[in-house]
Amino acid sequence: MNIVIYNTNTTSFDSEFFCISSYPSLTSQWEKIASQHPQHRFIFVSALPGMFLLDYSHNQLKEQAENITYYILHSRENFQEITQIILSYQPDLVLSASYWIHPFDWLPLQDALVAELLKKKGIQTLCHDSKTVLTCFNKSKTHNFLISQGLPAPKQVYIHHELYVSHKNRREILHNPYREFIFSQLETLQYPVVVKDTVGFSSYGTEVLQNAHQVKTYLDSKRNNFDRVVEEYIPGIQIGVEIHGEPGNYVVFPPFLFSVNKYGITSPKLGCKFGPLTEKDVNLTDLYELIIKVSKTLQFKGSAQIDLIYSQGQWYILEINPRLSGMTSTCAAALSLSVAEYIFDQITNIKAKHIVDYQSVLNIKIPLQEEKNLEKLRKLPEIYAIEQVENKKAKQQRERGYCQVIFCLEKENSSNTTSKEKLILLQEKLSVLQPYMSAEDFIQLENTISEMSSFLTI
Repeated sequence: MNIVIYNTNTTSFDSEFFCISSYPSLTSQWEKIASQHPQHRFIFVSALPGMFLLDYSHNQLKEQAENITYYILHSRENFQEITQIILSYQPDLVLSASYWIHPFDWLPLQDALVAELLKKKGIQTLCHDSKTVLTCFNKSKTHNFLISQGLPAPKQVYIHHELYVSHKNRREILHNPYREFIFSQLETLQYPVVVKDTVGFSSYGTEVLQNAHQVKTYLDSKRNNFDRVVEEYIPGIQIGVEIHGEPGNYVVFPPFLFSVNKYGITSPKLGCKFGPLTEKDVNLTDLYELIIKVSKTLQFKGSAQIDLIYSQGQWYILEINPRLSGMTSTCAAALSLSVAEYIFDQITNIKAKHIVDYQSVLNIKIPLQEEKNLEKLRKLPEIYAIEQVENKKAKQQRERGYCQVIFCLEKENSSNTTSKEKLILLQEKLSVLQPYMSAEDFIQLENTISEMSSFLTI
């Protein structure tokens, strides 16, 4: 069987300054998959940087698996051209491995358009529909969908930017009733609130504001240059969950706890993830029922990730990402799978369905590392996996990328222990990171872990 795994990119970037480093390497992971399934021919159709598929550095692939065929897209092909390229390999099955990249989280939309053309040709695909992706892409559309389905979500006000500032751009407008309407809606919210870009990702551009006056000031400032949503901030535990499958065959993976910054939101720079959580920590029964309902209603086909808040025994959905995510490698580690095994298992869900005992995982983002330091980190027995994504030409520090280090707690060392005890055991391993972080960053890391621990049962 010819199996094509693909992803696309709609954004130009200076490939000479972009680098993805993974340990174990993605090439070795996928090479193992192909070796275990010699009856299949594996083809990668990918646009650089090819997250989850390629090991890439400074304008070239670091390595290629001999038992995989590669076709590297130029990011200028439209979805019809990409479809024809995939069809040229006479595929029997096509799997999308959608990822994200600045400035818009819409790569899954292009991947969906490709999949829909393939379906018309009678090709079996595993990829979300474009309608599903579009619902998840825009935070206002997501919120409206959740409310229409009776699903729990924080109260929200949507601001159409062009209408909000129309009185500034058109001399004939003497009074802006839309702006006054927005002000009246802001008065109905409970504060503090979170102000978000409707199509942003990874908390970039997110603001936490304390009252309606602050929101009005923000909306009237130069920082407000796009459509926004103003959402009630719900205090509680920030949780992430991944789902694989298609209608009639969904697997919901156990939840992970996300760290938050001083504003109470997740940090794209120095965030931590810990899990899986247990029934003693959160209400898993209600969570799984909620995730399955969302999956069925949106008709997920492939991988998806959902951000939630657990507050006073209740679940609230914040965002839905119809793609692989920043917690994909963490989930894979908890299942004792490589990232490649985790992605490939979407086709059958065989391994995922039979894993009932997970290993505890702590995923930590640290400052970007030089290659020589990555080599040293790879040799440390305490470290399970490393991923670094770096764009050396990015203008802003937060856009330069990240280095995430994964620690695992062996199952035999964590039986009959609570989540808090497991996190403490994992925290003891962090001392190996001290030489690779500033003293200030390391103290901040330890404080973050301690704060995460406070959310867990004794």
